[in-house]
Amino acid sequence: MGRAEERRARQRGGHRAAPKTRRSSGADTNDATGGRSGGKDAKGGKSFIRRLFTWKKILGAFLGFCLLGIGAFIVLYMMISIPAGNADAKLQSNVYKYSDGSIMIRKGKVNRENVDLSQVPKPVQETFVAAENKTFYQDAGVDLKGTARGLLNTLSGKGAQGGSTITQQYVKNYYLTQDQTVTRKLKEMVISLKLDREKSKDYILAGYINTSYYGRGAYGIQAAAQAYYRVDAKDLSVEQGAYLAALLQAPNQYDWAIATDTGKKLVQARWNYVLDNMVEQDWLSSTKREAMKFPVPKAPKAEAGMEGQIGYMVTEADAALEQQLISSGQAANAKDAETLVSAGGWTITLNIDKKKQAQLEESVKSQLTRKLDAKKRKVDGNVQPGAVSVNPKTGAVVAMYGGVGYTEHYRNNATRTDYQPASTFKPVILAAALADEAKTQSGKQITTDTLYDGTSKRPVVGSDIAFAPENEDDQNYGKVTVQTAMNKSINSVFAQLGVDVGMDKVMKTAGVRRRRPCGTTPSATGSRSRARRVRPTTTSRPGSRGTRPTWSPRWACSARTPRPTPRSR
Repeated sequence: MGRAEERRARQRGGHRAAPKTRRSSGADTNDATGGRSGGKDAKGGKSFIRRLFTWKKILGAFLGFCLLGIGAFIVLYMMISIPAGNADAKLQSNVYKYSDGSIMIRKGKVNRENVDLSQVPKPVQETFVAAENKTFYQDAGVDLKGTARGLLNTLSGKGAQGGSTITQQYVKNYYLTQDQTVTRKLKEMVISLKLDREKSKDYILAGYINTSYYGRGAYGIQAAAQAYYRVDAKDLSVEQGAYLAALLQAPNQYDWAIATDTGKKLVQARWNYVLDNMVEQDWLSSTKREAMKFPVPKAPKAEAGMEGQIGYMVTEADAALEQQLISSGQAANAKDAETLVSAGGWTITLNIDKKKQAQLEESVKSQLTRKLDAKKRKVDGNVQPGAVSVNPKTGAVVAMYGGVGYTEHYRNNATRTDYQPASTFKPVILAAALADEAKTQSGKQITTDTLYDGTSKRPVVGSDIAFAPENEDDQNYGKVTVQTAMNKSINSVFAQLGVDVGMDKVMKTAGVRRRRPCGTTPSATGSRSRARRVRPTTTSRPGSRGTRPTWSPRWACSARTPRPTPRSR
């Protein structure tokens, strides 16, 4: 039969003939022994797992999940509108009080002056884009990858992480809050998308640079230009603009006047990063880039009302409150905490006792500064006094002397850690001797009336390391009591006293109490200090700012002897 006849026969029979196949002997053997092939069961069907997880079902589930997500986002997009500016954007003053409730200072006439983007040089505008969001002019206002990472970090409790666009940061600063919640992040994303569609890029960039916090109490680029370089925003150079743009990542850490060596290295690296990005974007020529040098900012200019010792105490209180905000979860990091405190609306009661403060200031002047004469003795011009009065029962700082004045000397000498505590340890040695009922080399119990040899360069007895300390001006005092040695700060006596007591006990005494800055510890009356946000009405109790092992508080003004032992250098 030919092929044509065979095809016609199959058509008449209503069915197609089975194709001829050849099976391998291995397959025949497998079938004969009841084996399975191709994932089929004994009846020739698919296994349960393969029937449950087919590629069609997996693809369908994935598409369903995507459609559900898209639907949820559409609902959010329709429900969330661009709100009015955040009420917290209307900054308030902070009120600082003494421990008795009397007002120390009102601080917070907001240092901000909005400027049109046209008043900011185009290259300076580009420094901010290069620093924070290189794709700003092309993107839709949202970095989906960065937002997803932020949501995951929030859900996992890891806190904030970079990745937000300039639009998102502006929305957070002006329309929303600094809260690290999933709801806030979703709102931020939706509002950013809408804002990008409804407003120009110039409008968003202007809002961003005018609402951001730059440190030194400066909000907005105009205030920042004045605070760091004493110029208007329109007169900023590219180098200066790059520094201000770099500041936004960590205003306090990157402030050149108070930055640590590490902080200075980090901000210089950030400054270089900004300029390199500008070259990459063809906003700056490589020739000009290579010729640029880091523009060191000018020294800070204190706000009105921060003169004298007030500025030191306010700065310490702010730092303590910032730490409390971070530890309580109200701020995700130091930058957010600094922004919240600087935004105003806080009433902060410090442990500072007004009367003890006045006594301490007078004691420093009478015991040290009035005796200095740089014209007659050149080294007197280098003396930097600093003192604190601490409640020995609670550790509360009840008085503080940070230097000649906050407006004249910005750094607080009472809390700085870049030099040794020196004579600050003498009261600690005495405290350890009295507390442990220590004895002299001859076996007599040490009291304030115990006699010691005050001869300068007298070799210390009983020390593992031979040394013979010199008294100030190499003066010899002869036999003196411990009290006299304390009053006159005699080095030779306290070197021997430290060995007699045992330096391990001295160090234990020095480390018994951690440093407790103003406004963070129980006050002398036993009540706890408070930091209260005026709006909304909440009350918080700040914790300790932290321990600095090299900083040793001095009991400079006690109930019996309100005399400081000023720190000098």
